Amino acid sequence: MIRLKQGDSVGLSSPLEILVDGVAVTDFTGWSATWQARTRLGVPIVGGACTVGTGVVTYPVAVPIDAPVGPHVMDLKFTGPGVVLHTVTVPFVIDQAITV
Repeated sequence: MIRLKQGDSVGLSSPLEILVDGVAVTDFTGWSATWQARTRLGVPIVGGACTVGTGVVTYPVAVPIDAPVGPHVMDLKFTGPGVVLHTVTVPFVIDQAITV
């Protein structure tokens, strides 16, 4: 499970395979992606744009210093020519930043 602290800034990446009508997408021209982290009650915490490439998606995460501590969820949304796709929802944890 991903664990971050309040105020952390990290770059995350993940392997990527998108299938449209059972066919793997190899050209991501015209595609965009965003990500969003939310509390388990659905309240947005932070989000942003992703970089989509063949076989990988990367996204910068800057956790607000006042982000709520505890278990949360995140997912990604991909928009391509005539299609919108979502990843599975991924759990993660924000821990308190106690170092000053």
